[in-house]
Amino acid sequence: FPVTIVGRVQYVVKNIEQVAELRELKATTVALNRVLMPQLWGVSANYMQVQGLRLQAGRFFNSDGVQSKGLVCVLGAESSAMLADGGRVGSVLRIDDMLCTVVGVLQPFGKLDTKGTKVPLRNFDKAILLPITTSEIFIGAQSTYRDELILQMQSSTDVFSALPLLQRVLQVAHRGVEDYRIIVPQELLRQA
Repeated sequence: FPVTIVGRVQYVVKNIEQVAELRELKATTVALNRVLMPQLWGVSANYMQVQGLRLQAGRFFNSDGVQSKGLVCVLGAESSAMLADGGRVGSVLRIDDMLCTVVGVLQPFGKLDTKGTKVPLRNFDKAILLPITTSEIFIGAQSTYRDELILQMQSSTDVFSALPLLQRVLQVAHRGVEDYRIIVPQELLRQA
């Protein structure tokens, strides 16, 4: 039986096309003597595709970069602009004591309107994305903890049949403590 929550979900819940992962991090970022406190996230190699993000320049990190705990990052458009030359592809950022090479810059995502929404929206424009395995450097150990999982199902008809299984996997993994939320886009559309 898989050890990680992602492995458990994929083992039990059938018809999952892919699972994207995110871990929130806290760190100071310095480039060209400018200090930032960006939204810093460790993400899986497929996160950009699952979220529908696009690149303005460079590339996103691939699964090899994630497996090797590559010291690379992708900047949101606003983070890149704030850093001027320090935010271009090929430049180096200091994130705490770690030097990361910028390999990509996201296209501007746009203004977020969060009024009346139950879904926590992320501001990708102010983000710095690292491979999720590289983010373990900030945690100090290999951790399977994730702040967000996005399940992309093979078909929209699979979503509701997967919910009871997903709820059970999370209930067991969290030892009965409901410190998580399951957000189903179809439910949100019905409520609107």
